[in-house]
Amino acid sequence: MKMKELEARTGVNREAIRFYIREGLLPEPDKPRRNVAHYSEEHVERTRLIKKLQEDHFLPLKMVKSVLDSPQAELLTSNDVPGMAHFLPALLRDTEPGPNRTLGEVSEQSGLSREDIQALARLDAISISDEGSIDFRDAAIINAWGKAQEFGFNAARGYTDEFFAHYVEATKSLAEFEVERFFQHFDTQDGQSAAQQGASGIEIANSIITLLHTRFILQAIQRRTSEQEGS
Repeated sequence: MKMKELEARTGVNREAIRFYIREGLLPEPDKPRRNVAHYSEEHVERTRLIKKLQEDHFLPLKMVKSVLDSPQAELLTSNDVPGMAHFLPALLRDTEPGPNRTLGEVSEQSGLSREDIQALARLDAISISDEGSIDFRDAAIINAWGKAQEFGFNAARGYTDEFFAHYVEATKSLAEFEVERFFQHFDTQDGQSAAQQGASGIEIANSIITLLHTRFILQAIQRRTSEQEGS
């Protein structure tokens, strides 16, 4: 279809549609010739969804893009009410957002080999797509493990995949417990409100976990030191 029909079917003017394309919210149209563009049903559905997210949920374009880029987006239509899983990633401030990276790029940046990174995926610490791409949060995990290796926390000193697995199992178990508790008490909220509440909870929980982790490590060092001095 041409731009005129796309405008008529979505109620969105061409200036806004072109802006969405420039910002990556809509895919580029098919251009068989210069100054000729053909739009598809995907453009219709995604434009309607963008309009709904902005007008019904009052979302800024940054959050709209996060919703559209989420793994669940392909199941979402303009007739759906987006759930918490779509809104939450855009609200989290734990890691600077960025584009997906290839396995090779993350390997070069982190200093870890491809095999090391694939080992993390087998532990379910990260995910690697079928196309070999890694999202920014998983890339941050890989970079942190690479930094640990750089500082000497490596396999030669016992910091192996088995060691990392303890982090995975402990945090996964805690996350499952937290999510179960959250949905027991906040499940009646709409998706956006629940996501905002959840984002605040995650930020607070991360702070508590960091403080407790440091506290217990200091306690353990003190006990170990006292035992050595007493022996």
